[in-house]
Amino acid sequence: MKPEQAAYVNLVAIARADRRVSQDELSLLEEYREVLGISKGFAEEIEGTADLHVVIPRELNGRPADRLQIVKMMLRVGYADGEISIGEKRLLKKVARSLGVGPIALPALFWEVEKEFGIRRSLRLFQIVAGSMIVVAGLAIWFALDQFGTDTNREIEAARLEFERAQADDARRRVRQAREDRKKDEARLAKRLEELEAKNAKERKDQQTALTAEIDALKTALGRVRDLNATFQEIEKRSDPSILLILVTYDLVLGADRFSQASMGTGFFATSDGHIVTNKHVVEPWKFDADQVALLDSGASVDEASLFMAAWTAGSEVKGPKGGLNLDGAFTTTEKTLKVERTTPDTYAVQHRPLRSGKFYKGQFHTANSGDLAVLKAAPPAAVHALPLEPDLRAAKKLDTVLVQGFPTGIHILETTKAATSPSLGEIRKIESSIMVTAPIVPGNSGGPLIDSRGNVAGVAAANFGDSTLGSCIPTEHVLPLLPTAPELLARIEKFEAAGEFRAALDDLRLAGQRCDDDAVRRAIDATRARIFKTRDERIAAARKIEELQAQRGALKKIVASFGSRWAAEAVELIEK
Repeated sequence: MKPEQAAYVNLVAIARADRRVSQDELSLLEEYREVLGISKGFAEEIEGTADLHVVIPRELNGRPADRLQIVKMMLRVGYADGEISIGEKRLLKKVARSLGVGPIALPALFWEVEKEFGIRRSLRLFQIVAGSMIVVAGLAIWFALDQFGTDTNREIEAARLEFERAQADDARRRVRQAREDRKKDEARLAKRLEELEAKNAKERKDQQTALTAEIDALKTALGRVRDLNATFQEIEKRSDPSILLILVTYDLVLGADRFSQASMGTGFFATSDGHIVTNKHVVEPWKFDADQVALLDSGASVDEASLFMAAWTAGSEVKGPKGGLNLDGAFTTTEKTLKVERTTPDTYAVQHRPLRSGKFYKGQFHTANSGDLAVLKAAPPAAVHALPLEPDLRAAKKLDTVLVQGFPTGIHILETTKAATSPSLGEIRKIESSIMVTAPIVPGNSGGPLIDSRGNVAGVAAANFGDSTLGSCIPTEHVLPLLPTAPELLARIEKFEAAGEFRAALDDLRLAGQRCDDDAVRRAIDATRARIFKTRDERIAAARKIEELQAQRGALKKIVASFGSRWAAEAVELIEK
């Protein structure tokens, strides 16, 4: 159901909450139907539904302004018949809680709408009183005329005095005066009534204008949400093959006792030949976990021979048919297809941290700051898709929408046998030594990429602060020193170029440029890029000359396969045409 339709269903539901629908409520529902763009057929179907329930438009959960607009619209419908019933209040509170409108914002909305409708009722009451005054004045004059005529006739009949004519003339004069006074009162009241009607009409027009503006703002906001969702859905689809689920197991040994431990997290490919970025606490958790630090302080040690690591790319089979681990498609330390390439230097500080028992332990803990990074090296059989890095913090701003990719809770979140990511959207709250975001970051997300709206990795998910919707990410600038140098990358790029894997070569050239601090190496990078682009342009030009349409499309698709859609946008455009 579209958000506009869901909003209209809620408006009809609040109108029915007191088991009657007034004419004012029907009129306001019709106005909202038109401004929301709801068809009459849909409106009649909803109004004919006997058991109608409110609907929460999930697309608006991340937009406070849109949620307030829906609650305000429902309040107007509730107040249309003059008051809010208990049933209507109960329903409004339920919808407000579902939309995230808190106990402070909701009473403020009640007060605002009640004040708005209080002004309308005052105008209507004044019109009624003015009309009543006209009627009473007319009756009083009629009664006076009637009574006066009766008294005059009695005097004529009783006295039969010679002043009868003079008294009759005087009576007529007084009647004329009363009529003139009545006309003046009627004119004064009519003018006042006209002024009130004009004022009322202006207020109705102003309210209609304000309502139309609110609806337009709501539609605009909905359009932005849909466009943003479409953008990040494409980014998620493109980045998913580069995300890895990481598992680390090992034993802590204390005398004759062995304590089996496990750690899970997320990583992502940063180079085309298999360098994986993740958190240090994912691959060396015994330096960060309070219970394990306490055990090591008591004399335990890590059994290096028991240390095992495995990494599965998203979409690969993680579980076997009987529920055990499937290592056939994984990178592992036992098969020598996975190893720890580099970690940040160890830095320790005395801290108090909670144990799983609830008590606190004071010990030397590895500091969880920008030094919580590690790079693994996988041995893929072919070039992988590396995610582009954005080390410049100036490219990110507060309230920018970002995507967190990963496996929250690790293997436990998998409902099938395959490694399926669980992406989430949020906004940047703060950018300093770390990037604070509202996107959920829970254990298992650690080491996953924080991706901006251009598809670049702005940070690495690292921790949360007691609330899964307040996450901390390490800026990408701290990742670069752990990756291969520009000369090392150039040596690999030459192999990719020779093998015709131009997409991988161009992806790593971008990283080499970020790692370069030498003019001679930069010239070599620029020359290699120019040479590859020349090859691409020559192939596109040759494809353009092919007259047969299907053959031309086939040639263009091969170019896109070799260079990737990111680096062969012209070929993609020609295919679409």
